[in-house]
Amino acid sequence: MTPSEFRAAVEVARLSASDIHELLGVDEQTRRRLAAGEQPVPRCVALCLWLMAAYGVSILEARVLADDPSVATPA
Repeated sequence: MTPSEFRAAVEVARLSASDIHELLGVDEQTRRRLAAGEQPVPRCVALCLWLMAAYGVSILEARVLADDPSVATPA
């Protein structure tokens, strides 16, 4: 994933810096490096972003899929 693809996927998926940190474990400094091309995007991060962007997975849906205990799911 190129830096421009990273930035585009983040934008399409409508992820904030805190969302990226929470869901993907990427801190702010690393996020800036990935977006600038100073560091390669890890394959697992790229895959998650591509899938979220391609399938329109919202942050709430991603939290449910990640089994986030703070998200109440219907019984």
